[in-house]
Amino acid sequence: MKDFTPIGLAVDVPFLLIINPSVPAKTVKELIDLAKAQPSKITFGSPGVGTPNHLGMELLKSLGKAEFVHVPYRGGGPALVDLMANRISGLFGGIPYVAPALQSGKARAIAVGHPTRVRFYPDVPAVAETLPGFSNTTWYGLLGPVGIPKFVVNRINAEMKVALADPEFRKQLEALGLDPVYSTPQVLHDRIRNELARWTKVIKDAGLSGF
Repeated sequence: MKDFTPIGLAVDVPFLLIINPSVPAKTVKELIDLAKAQPSKITFGSPGVGTPNHLGMELLKSLGKAEFVHVPYRGGGPALVDLMANRISGLFGGIPYVAPALQSGKARAIAVGHPTRVRFYPDVPAVAETLPGFSNTTWYGLLGPVGIPKFVVNRINAEMKVALADPEFRKQLEALGLDPVYSTPQVLHDRIRNELARWTKVIKDAGLSGF
């Protein structure tokens, strides 16, 4: 990592695959089959080209061998509004972002992008249960400047560990749909490296450029 120093992972933000209730699909397989039967019919919104929401759709498209149409917006809010208004079929979004739409009944969750099911929606299957290898989860962690002394990295990481183990703090994070996942600096380093490689391949396979 030439431009920064990993300090530690803090939380995962599992993405949900949600669709408008009018879309006649209850599962990932049914959504893929629908897209295959009606090419260019199923539209996915996102906050913009190259966002994790968009790339999740591209990965679903690639692994499912189905044609989904990307509809980029200038921000997540307009995309979610259009999904609830049935102007687009679906989208990938973090739990805090999509929860109001689910609670209102104007959207339905059919899968979670996390590699496994998540505690927040235990009855919602992971996309990976249908398409092995699928993973679309964003996260937050702490990074420091290049050259930060190792003892400073270790001290901050130790304080993160204490904070993320606090029951009240964890409760507050979980209420927002955030999953506390303390890690060492090396684990964060490896995650960044692995995700750069994985999403670079998705971007190249999709022929994306200019963002």
